[in-house]
Amino acid sequence: MADTRIPKLKRRPATLAQPSHRIVKPQPVKAEAYGALAAINTAFEDVISGLEALGQISYLQSETLAANLNILQRVRAQISRDAIMELHDREMANAGYFDRLCILWENETADSAR
Repeated sequence: MADTRIPKLKRRPATLAQPSHRIVKPQPVKAEAYGALAAINTAFEDVISGLEALGQISYLQSETLAANLNILQRVRAQISRDAIMELHDREMANAGYFDRLCILWENETADSAR
């Protein structure tokens, strides 16, 4: 029987996982990125459902089919994880940027009100 366990994923070094606080302007995050990721996941789910349906047919059941199902699920998860990590880093950097702008505006408003 083939070993179909999914290996543990390597984590990015902490220095890469943390958003940079030295960004001078926001990093673009397009809505299309979220839509594309949703479309990819939907397509993978359709393929995975199709493979599961094939696996329900007694003469099509095989270890290879089960292994390929695991491979597809792993690839889908890796694509999602990588995209989400990049989107998260950009969104966090942008939140910090706009947070600093809000604090600046609040300080200027408070100073002019005095």
